[in-house]
Amino acid sequence: MGILALTTQADDIQWAQRINLDTQAADYVQVAAICKSISIGDSRGSHVVAFKGIAKHFPALQVFFKANHFRVLSYVCVDELPEGKLVEWPDSPVIYVDTTNNLENLNIARLRNWDVVNSTDTNLQLDITSCVALYE
Repeated sequence: MGILALTTQADDIQWAQRINLDTQAADYVQVAAICKSISIGDSRGSHVVAFKGIAKHFPALQVFFKANHFRVLSYVCVDELPEGKLVEWPDSPVIYVDTTNNLENLNIARLRNWDVVNSTDTNLQLDITSCVALYE
């Protein structure tokens, strides 16, 4: 199981392959940095985890993933919902992980029929790896 984490320097993630981003950069710069850092990857596919400030880019990244035959097994949004037109996104299951008890985001995720997980910072790794294992 390959887990690709799109993170900031503030996120202390040691349990996944990481791409660190500058959340102060313009959105198009962040998307370009992600695209530049991703290789074709594991032919079995990857679970893509995005933390707050980055999950909003999933719909734009889907175009890149498809064009480069990067197989996404699931999208995991931590504390943030994707933005933009969601007409053709998602093309894989979505898991929304909430560590802040944001009721609005939890309800939106449920309405979109996404898997929803309430977590804490200390249980985040276990909760995410348990959820993505369902899509192996």
